[in-house]
Amino acid sequence: MVKLLLILLLQLTCFVAFAADDKACVDVSSMQRGFPQQATLNAAQKKLQLEMEKPFTGLTAIQVRRAEQITTYFENGTVDFKYDYIENLKDGRGFTAGRVGFCTGTGDLVQVVNRFCSRVKTPIDKICTYLPRLNQINAQFLKTKDPNPDVSGLDGFEAAWEAAASNVAFRQAQDELVNELYLFPALDHAKKIGIRSPLGKAILYDTMIMHGDEAIGASAKDGTSALIKRTNEILKFNGKNETEWLKKFLDVRRADLQNPFNHATQEEWSPNVWRVDELRKLFDYDVDLDKPAILHAPVVPGTAAPVRPHNTTD
Repeated sequence: MVKLLLILLLQLTCFVAFAADDKACVDVSSMQRGFPQQATLNAAQKKLQLEMEKPFTGLTAIQVRRAEQITTYFENGTVDFKYDYIENLKDGRGFTAGRVGFCTGTGDLVQVVNRFCSRVKTPIDKICTYLPRLNQINAQFLKTKDPNPDVSGLDGFEAAWEAAASNVAFRQAQDELVNELYLFPALDHAKKIGIRSPLGKAILYDTMIMHGDEAIGASAKDGTSALIKRTNEILKFNGKNETEWLKKFLDVRRADLQNPFNHATQEEWSPNVWRVDELRKLFDYDVDLDKPAILHAPVVPGTAAPVRPHNTTD
């Protein structure tokens, strides 16, 4: 009964928030997708999920949902998860695909396919036929820790990915790995630093998605841990200067996007500094992620059209 009343209240709040702009809200009952099924969580993740539910030190399911939507908009131009998205951005990472931009050349996309195919009783899904080649590409990445741009031997992979995205098990594999590889590590960074605000945690999550966190290799100095370290060298976090520290962190991240240490990513990254600028605006709007956030994309030079339409989280 309490859960039903909460959902009805959220729906009413959502209706009031969007009525003026004639925008629709996503069904709030789906917001639990911010976490994988309990059975997929290990002991450390279960403990972290419990901590996330505590006031002030954690995130509610709705706050997780909004953090995910912000990043999804930056990645795909919509607040809806694009499980079927796939493109070769020519940024040195091979194919970029799925709801957060898993890459064939950075070790995460192959985990999605491996997990999905391990759950298919009869692995007849076409995407599973690419596993040997995906594992070869990943082996090279693991050896050098440098992003692998090689997409040879993956003819037809884009169509196979798009087809697989219609399978619930494939989407679930993506959801689980988003949590395991990005959300939970981002929250762990927040805990170690002392970040308490939902927006601060969302900023770290978005950074993990885009920058990763490699300890060695060409992208190591562009990774989340490296950005945190450089920020601390400029401004030490003392528990009382969270907003100031986060803004300095965004400054460091913006500079890295403009001139990354891994130059293969510069062409793709440098036009995306607006991503950091939008996150900075949220400090004046909604640090607690407790209301819908309106996101704005830049205008394409020489046109009146934005790169992506303005969009709003639930």
